Amino acid sequence: MPILKSKNKGKARVSSLSESSEPSETSPLLGQPSLSTHDPITHSSHTFRLILNTLAVIFLSLLLSFILFIVLLGASFRPSKNELSSLPHTAFTYSSPETIQVLNITESGVLVNITVRCGIDADKALGIISSSDLESKIEARERGDKGGGADWWEDLRRWTAHRLLQDINIININSPSDILLLSRQPHSPALFSISLPRPIEVPLVIGVKKDTPMKEWTKEVTVLAIARPIASTGELWDYVQSSWETGVARVTIGVEKVQVGLPQDGTWWGKWVKGDKEDLVLEVDIPIPQIPGLPWPGKPLNLSSLVNLKEYSLDTSPSALQIHGTASIPNLVPSLNATIPFNLPFSISLPHHNSSLETIMATVITSPIHLPSNTSDEITLHISGLISPFLAPLPSPNTTIPSPLSLFLQRYLHGLPNPIIVRGLSSLPTITSHPSPPAWLLNSLPALRLPLSFPGPQPPPKVIQSVAIENMRLSESGGKMRASGTVIAIIELPPGMEKVLLEVHQVKPDVLIFDGPAPDELSSPLISVSSKNNHVIFTDVSSPQDDTRWINRFEEKEEDYPEGAFGYIHPDQYLDATSEQSDGKVTVRAPLDNVELVILPGRDKQLSDFVGKVVFKGGALAGIKGDAAVQVRMHGVVGTVSLEKLPVKGETWVGRQKGRRRKTEV
Repeated sequence: MPILKSKNKGKARVSSLSESSEPSETSPLLGQPSLSTHDPITHSSHTFRLILNTLAVIFLSLLLSFILFIVLLGASFRPSKNELSSLPHTAFTYSSPETIQVLNITESGVLVNITVRCGIDADKALGIISSSDLESKIEARERGDKGGGADWWEDLRRWTAHRLLQDINIININSPSDILLLSRQPHSPALFSISLPRPIEVPLVIGVKKDTPMKEWTKEVTVLAIARPIASTGELWDYVQSSWETGVARVTIGVEKVQVGLPQDGTWWGKWVKGDKEDLVLEVDIPIPQIPGLPWPGKPLNLSSLVNLKEYSLDTSPSALQIHGTASIPNLVPSLNATIPFNLPFSISLPHHNSSLETIMATVITSPIHLPSNTSDEITLHISGLISPFLAPLPSPNTTIPSPLSLFLQRYLHGLPNPIIVRGLSSLPTITSHPSPPAWLLNSLPALRLPLSFPGPQPPPKVIQSVAIENMRLSESGGKMRASGTVIAIIELPPGMEKVLLEVHQVKPDVLIFDGPAPDELSSPLISVSSKNNHVIFTDVSSPQDDTRWINRFEEKEEDYPEGAFGYIHPDQYLDATSEQSDGKVTVRAPLDNVELVILPGRDKQLSDFVGKVVFKGGALAGIKGDAAVQVRMHGVVGTVSLEKLPVKGETWVGRQKGRRRKTEV
């Protein structure tokens, strides 16, 4: 019966389930949900996820909007290409250098320390314009620049920039490559190559108000740089003159790469702000200030005319003729503080008459130069060197053209300036105890050519201090009057030439003879007398630059001759002479043997009166006035130096009386 028992048990269980599942009066019409559908835990989890998704979408939307806003706000500070090109002229402000100190001069260049006032206006650099500045906003809108937006937007940009930059006051600027400084003048070469041993710290200033004076918001900045000239000294000299004529030094700064960054100790984010700019070209105009003693900037400037030779001296050494001198030039950069510890070599040349040729008169070197800043308006140069020994021609019967040295001394002794040409040399002519200049400096000097003027002394020196014709005798031969005697002249060298050793070996008088003392001033400025085609012809020694101009002034008219003059002495050939030198004075003696005394037309009566005094009164005073030419040998100079038209005025006694004082003066 176990089997039956088991079957009944299963059926009973099924019946019970069936009965319980049948609907009743209390059963809900829709039935009960299953356990999985109506679980409260599952329902709460679904709701939470729905809220999280909604919040995530809202947060992401806000985050994206904020990021987009920040990006737009940050992009609003980035200048456009047009603004970037104008920023150096608008946001960056600078002054002329206040001090320039030369620290060292080496083969690498000139190490300089420059102090200048400068600054970057952060508001202008970022395009921030105050809402109250309506005029600037309108101009910005017309140009398409930043700063012309709505007031709330511009206020937000200004507030953000000021908050970010309130702890930043400098910007570091560095150039790993050399900086080229070029002239903007046509056909001008590059001027300098500049390298920066350390970055430049440029002040960054926020909140600069409009029309604020530059000195009130800029700061002093020290720039350490190594400058090396690319242009030659002559090209730099020409650039200074042309810039002065325009009143502005216009240069272009070219940089291959510029690195800009913020100081790392300013803000936590400063180290991440860096930028590079390649192939940067910046045009800079530097106004030239007025310098005392120079023409106003904007007017032509001839620097050569400003070189002033203050003093000089010549000295005879055992082997050569030495020259020492002092010259001055205007200090074009009063703020410059520099020391040039070495000698600079130059040559001084004399231009040939009516020719483009030059003859080197001397090679000189300058002494080391010290230039203290803001203490002097001029720079003093001390020079010393040697006179070239080959300035005078050797004696030759065919030599008619005077040597350059003869023309130079001729004009100098008459108080007239001489044109000279100063050129730089590529090597030192002598060994000195000072350091040698850098090779780049010596290589650039030969391009320097300065046409200068060597001033003559004022008043002109009295070279022939006294002259007399000792034992003068008059005789007649062949219908002509003859004069004999010994010409004695005392020559005194002008200041600066007292120590020059010389020998006078020939003289040639060219003088008028008067009955009585010669007048101080002639009725005509002409003194030098000669003869040509039987006419009396005078040369104007008051203008010895007209060396070749002969003027027939008298036309044989008696009234045109100087009062009291009755004849003149002018030998055709030089008279041999001897000389002795002592204490800067040279005594010259030259025999005068039967030299023709030409009687002036219409002056026979004056001659008769003079001869009558000699014959019947035992003697007469004869005045002498005119000039003389001398041939000189100078120690240290090969050849002969000719000096002409040296003024002479004096008197001598003619007759039997002895012991009377014979005296002349220039």
